[in-house]
Amino acid sequence: MTAALTTVGTILIGYPLAYFISRAPARQRAIYLFLILVPFWTNFIIRIYAWIMILRTEGLLNTFLLKLGIIQLPLEILYTPTAVLIAMVYEFLPFMVLPLYTSSRR
Repeated sequence: MTAALTTVGTILIGYPLAYFISRAPARQRAIYLFLILVPFWTNFIIRIYAWIMILRTEGLLNTFLLKLGIIQLPLEILYTPTAVLIAMVYEFLPFMVLPLYTSSRR
């Protein structure tokens, strides 16, 4: 189930993103492609620890949502299937965007 949801998530985010990048002006296109490639240059473990810092109870996401008044109590996201799905989509998104971008440029 996680694999199917990851695939659907990367397609839903990746296809419009690749299309947007392929239609952007050449200078902006280079910047967007650079931003897509940045995750390849950082270590996988570092990226996972960053997601832990974002998704934990005292993390960036909960702090942001609490300050905006969207939630009253911190969300328990870390170590849930939702957290796994978020991290998997993030990890595999470049593998979806780059081939789609290449095919849409032709």
